[in-house]
Amino acid sequence: MNEQWEVVREAIAASLPPTAPYTNEETISNLLTSVLRGSLECWALYNGQDAVAIATFQVVLDGPTGIKSLMIYSLYSYISISYELWNVLLQRIKRHAREQGCSRIIAYTDVNRIIELVRILGGNTDFRFIWLEV
Repeated sequence: MNEQWEVVREAIAASLPPTAPYTNEETISNLLTSVLRGSLECWALYNGQDAVAIATFQVVLDGPTGIKSLMIYSLYSYISISYELWNVLLQRIKRHAREQGCSRIIAYTDVNRIIELVRILGGNTDFRFIWLEV
């Protein structure tokens, strides 16, 4: 992972969820530590030696309900990826989520293409993430 960190770093910094906006190098360092410890999984799609897409995710537990979900923490592509390939990738992530005991995949996004893909695949895109600074 250390050898590939610059590729991963760029992808994560460009696609952080609103729960963790990129603020400084400490934020990115914390993310690398999470990846190295295994609390944040990192998958990469390569075409030969070139990175095509980077995804990070983690299993999250909703305490009150006990529902486990696989949260896509960041998702970034270096090139335009077809809906068909996104579908293949998401099906693999779904299989991984089931293997981890999760009942669903969740994510935050404002990328219209991803929202449309999730709709096409029958996912729910109705909710909004809101926050107030304190």
